This record gives sequence, C-alpha cells and structure tokens, in this order.
Amino acid sequence: MVMETRIRRRRRASWADLPEDMIGDILRRLPSFADRSRLRAACRAWRAACRRQPLPPAPWLTVPGHCVSLADGAIHCVAPLPEDARNARCRGSFGDWLAVVPLASAPFLLNPFSGARIPLPPWTEKQYICKIVMSSAPDSSCLVAAMVDCTVDCGGENRRTIAACRPGEGHNGAWWPVSLAFDLQDIAFYEGRLHALPSCDGLMVFDDGELDLLRREPWRLHEEQLPPPPAAKSYDGKLHFSSRRYLVECNGRLLTVIRYVQFQETVMIEVHALEPDDSWARVKGIVGRALFVGDACSGSFPVSDDMIGENQVCFVDDEMAISDELDNRNLFADAYGPRGGGVYRSVLVNVERDLGRRPLRTVEAYVMSDRCVNVYRPGESTSAARTGRWKLTRAHDFPRSIPFGQRLGGTKDREDSVVI
Repeated sequence: MVMETRIRRRRRASWADLPEDMIGDILRRLPSFADRSRLRAACRAWRAACRRQPLPPAPWLTVPGHCVSLADGAIHCVAPLPEDARNARCRGSFGDWLAVVPLASAPFLLNPFSGARIPLPPWTEKQYICKIVMSSAPDSSCLVAAMVDCTVDCGGENRRTIAACRPGEGHNGAWWPVSLAFDLQDIAFYEGRLHALPSCDGLMVFDDGELDLLRREPWRLHEEQLPPPPAAKSYDGKLHFSSRRYLVECNGRLLTVIRYVQFQETVMIEVHALEPDDSWARVKGIVGRALFVGDACSGSFPVSDDMIGENQVCFVDDEMAISDELDNRNLFADAYGPRGGGVYRSVLVNVERDLGRRPLRTVEAYVMSDRCVNVYRPGESTSAARTGRWKLTRAHDFPRSIPFGQRLGGTKDREDSVVI
C-alpha cells in the first residue's frame, strides 16, 4: 500500500513543479534569448518564474523592445510593448529600463519585462531629444540628462544642448537647461558625474551639485574640463567621411569610441582611454568585456563564451540609418510645421509606419586584436531571425575596401596603446 502511494505521488509530479531556484540556475546557464524564450514557452509556471529572474545585460536599439544578444550575435524583440511605446523611439537605457520618447507626448522610462513605467516631465520645446542617460536605476536620487538637437535653431549647424530632470518629480517636474547650444557629440555618466563630449574642446564634467545649481542659475559659467580626446579625422587625402563619437565606461575607465561612417556604413573604429594623468591612450584590447555603440545605448558588457567575445566593438548600421531617417523627419517638421498640426502630424504618421517595418538585418563586431569585422546575420530560413539562429557569415578587414591612409588603418601599435 505504501509503495503504491509513492508511485502515485511520483506520477503526479510534473516539470511544472520544478522549484523556482532551480529554474533560476537553468536560466543562468542560458545566456541566449532564443533558448530562454523556449524555456518560457514550456508552461505557465516556468513563464512566471522567468519573469522574476534577471536577464543577461544586453544593448538596446532605437526600435523599442529590440536588443542585441551578445550570446548568439542576434537581434531580438524581447517583449510585447504598450501601444505608445511601440510608436516611439528608444533614446537611452540603464539595465532593463528604457528611455522612451514618443512622437507626440511626454517621454517616460519603461521596464519592458515588468511593465513598470516612470513618467518624465513633459517636453514642451520644439527641439527634439536625441539621447537620454541616467545616473542610476530610476529612484528618488536618479538624475536624467538629455541631449537635445538644436540644428534648426542654429541655422543648420550641428549644435546640441543639455537638459536635466529628476524622474521622481514626474509630470509635476520640469526639465532645466544645463548648457547653451554647442558642438556636442555625446553625454554619459561616469563615476556619478555627467560628462559631455564636444567635437574639439575639452571634455566637460558636471557633478550632481553643480547640475542642481544650474537649475537655479541656468546661465552660470561652467569651468571644469578635462583635456580633449584625440580628434576624429574627416579626410585621408582621397576620401571624405563623417564620424560619430561616443563616451563609454569600461572596466572602471572612461573611453571614447570614434566610429567613422561613409554612406551610412561604418568603415573604421578607434578607441581611446582616459589615463590617470588626464591624457588619452589608444586602446588595443579589452579584457572580459565587449563594447556596443549606438543611438539608444552605448556601453560595455561582460562576455565569456558568447559568440560576440572580448576585444570587440559592436554596432548595427541599420539602426544608424533608422535614427538618421527619424532625425531628418524631425528637422523637416520643426522647419516647416508646428508641433501638433499640419506638416508635423503627417510626418509622425509616416514615421510610425516606417519604424515598425524597417528591418534590422545585421550585427557587426570590430575585433580589436586583428582589426577585422565579424558580420552576424540570420540564416536562410525566415524563422532564423525569430529564433535567434544567427550565424557569422563573413569576416573582412578594416578599413573595408576603402583606401584609408596609415593614420586610420596603420598596422603597428603605438607605444602609448593600452589594454584595459
């Protein structure tokens, strides 16, 4: 009788009764988003347990809900989003929190997995927000800074300004100006302080107290600067090209990444690190981490046995094309129509439609150790993009068939290059 009872109990047990801590152990061994999605699909109990487990860090893209999985070199749409987020742009991230900028309403912070939302103050200026950074995960002490495009107001010159707010104040708060318009390239928080990267002048540094002081005295002169990082080139004697510059924290160091672009295609990457003596040294290797640079997220991410490994700088050129298209439409709207009516409203409708249909086709990674680029794309089947079965399809040298001179594509390491 006792034996029969034990047999019945064993038969009643199912995989759905697996303890949550054991599911957590399994998830920690599954860095791939594709494998995690299959585990979530097994049953309701596993799906509920997965929601309570932290996800591996991943860089987010401008199209909301889309991120790059370093484990399998694939782009994933990780969660269904509310309607107002699907028709918006992701302009920044911190962990699982996205900074969402809708096309016709106030920006907000969104956790796409839990559905939690934190409102930011309404944005009432005609200039548009092109990037948002956070000093920490959203809480009462978090500070949010935005990089705002002022190109139209500055006669077509590439000028941007900085604004800040406290997310805890929500709709009752307000953005306040931190700077006048200047040739701003990027902003980032590093060691609790806001750093702003101009095109050629010194790196500007704002601590938390100074940002609050600028709220009361908006035209106060900012004085603290660090020496400028190496300047980006625009001409190598044969060809012209543009550049994008990013600030990234990695292994406790502040880096600048220069991304050389031609016809919306990345053709070269340079990385420099800020030294303790405030000088800049070229980086030739990164231990245990990979960098990602993009319009919604720039940062460093831990890697081990992932498909995208250490010493690599990742980017998605398709994202750059999408972001440029949206920015150009914003400029067109600001120049020819007021917000909320006329030309601007018709532009919004087109952007919403295009944003959902534009494909994100490839992930590329610049390998710093041998100066080549790995390209990851879906397999031939249409289900490959959905399941994350992306493959390394080819690798080529940088610069990619463009005759740069030795200043960009030199083969010898300088004596001041470092590994971080």
